[in-house]
Amino acid sequence: MSSVSEQQKSDQSPLCALWSVDLKLTHLDWNPEATLIHFQGHYLSICDLDYNILQGEIQNTPKTQASVAIGEFCLVEDLTSGRCYRGRVQNRKGDLFDVFLIDHGNVLSVDKALIYSCSNDLFSLPPKIVCGFLANVLLPQGCSHSVVEAYFTNLIGRNVTGYIKAFLPHKVLLLEAPEVNNDLVRHGFGRHVDTDTFFLLVGMLTEVPLKQSTEQVPDLLIEKQRAQEFCFKRSGLQGYEDILSLCGPRLSCGTRAKVRVTAAVNPELFYCQMTSVDTDLWEMSKKLADVNEDRTIEHNQKTPENLGLLCSVKGKDEKWYRGLVQFLPVNSQLRVLYIDYGFFESVKVENVYRLPPEFFSTPIMAFPCSLFSLGDEVEAVKTQQLSFLKAGLLGKVLDVEIKRFEEEQHLYSITVIGVEENQVAEPKPTQKLPKMKVPTVLRGKKSHRSVAI
Repeated sequence: MSSVSEQQKSDQSPLCALWSVDLKLTHLDWNPEATLIHFQGHYLSICDLDYNILQGEIQNTPKTQASVAIGEFCLVEDLTSGRCYRGRVQNRKGDLFDVFLIDHGNVLSVDKALIYSCSNDLFSLPPKIVCGFLANVLLPQGCSHSVVEAYFTNLIGRNVTGYIKAFLPHKVLLLEAPEVNNDLVRHGFGRHVDTDTFFLLVGMLTEVPLKQSTEQVPDLLIEKQRAQEFCFKRSGLQGYEDILSLCGPRLSCGTRAKVRVTAAVNPELFYCQMTSVDTDLWEMSKKLADVNEDRTIEHNQKTPENLGLLCSVKGKDEKWYRGLVQFLPVNSQLRVLYIDYGFFESVKVENVYRLPPEFFSTPIMAFPCSLFSLGDEVEAVKTQQLSFLKAGLLGKVLDVEIKRFEEEQHLYSITVIGVEENQVAEPKPTQKLPKMKVPTVLRGKKSHRSVAI
């Protein structure tokens, strides 16, 4: 439980600037099992002439066969075209190398005899292709592949503005593209996920280290960097434990329950809801929408009158929730705790209203948990429990047993007994998609596309 204590001692309101970048999307795909959406694109500010000149230099430069390790840059020859390209070794099986072409986005599988070393000067120009995952959105498992693929096809060639939330190795981005995320949720293809939960899930799925974007973005082709959005760092249970002690659920040790994981920071701190409250939550959200959508906007004031008290908040998925405002506004944004779900988000001031009094006495639906077996000496037990947690983060219902209650930290230590197939209910996808004219983009004539991690 030490990690929770450390979070509770963290600074009250540290801010992170989210750097804005403009991209043209050139490729989108997803792994139905992982539900992450992989994208490729290039910055709108690139100069094609620079890359055309570079390509000519690559063909003319002397080449020497070399032994290159995974993750290192190299030149690679495509026997089909007889041309060489800049690349980064992504995988190796014996003498066969998978090389990601950093200016084209394809992966070329070649023999070691076709890999060359070269001068660092040929890599002074940043990669033309940017790749990564769309942040804070997941595709529901079991959604229609054909409909989603048709939607993604419509997005190819589209210019989007996004915010870099974090980096994976080799500058693979976690990019929040609000316009795309909103479309996915609105059409029923996507499920909004808060940042902390998304980071944890990506770490579990990729099994690689993640670096949160808190500093100036390095080595990007951006004409003018502009911090257009700010986020607040998480603060564990701060601001939540007092409310929980008064209004949160009380579960006895030994209780078995079916729950949904609604938010997570790590396996030692995540939040669950009983599946029995699904209808109550839906009705509450609908009533809050009925009250607030028709309300005259009276946000001339910069600070909500009930700062620190319960409020109504419109989330990024356009649904209404109960929240708790924690800090004074920064750049017209507030840090709000979604008390029935257990996660924090930055919300525009105009999306926060007073909570109708009738909802003050409604019990809080979320309760904080940790995995009981993390200290187990049997590695297989810990691995299984983490696998169950990952399934819960992906939307599956978990069958859990309450093992212990930590009074001081208001944490339930639980053991996951199993996973049920019925998962988070999602709206039916819209079958008719908006038609868009899209320009021709690079067609992969190499081998295949892949996430370049």
